[in-house]
Amino acid sequence: MITRARLVVAVGTAVLVAHVALHAQQASLTSEVSRLVELLELRSDSVVADVGAGSGEVAVEMARQLGPASRVYGTDVN
Repeated sequence: MITRARLVVAVGTAVLVAHVALHAQQASLTSEVSRLVELLELRSDSVVADVGAGSGEVAVEMARQLGPASRVYGTDVN
């Protein structure tokens, strides 16, 4: 029999695991975008187009790293 306490522990554990996985993905995304910024020699006033942006995570992170003087556009067919 599943008690309320066991259910709370199971849900809490699942949330913790998801949070750790999300943090690892975010750290990886941040380092990948940093590498792109370096390779493309982007500056704080760059204009960037992310074509095929999917969910837009890369475009959002790039905009965050480049700052408010930059312009980052993302587009996708979906």
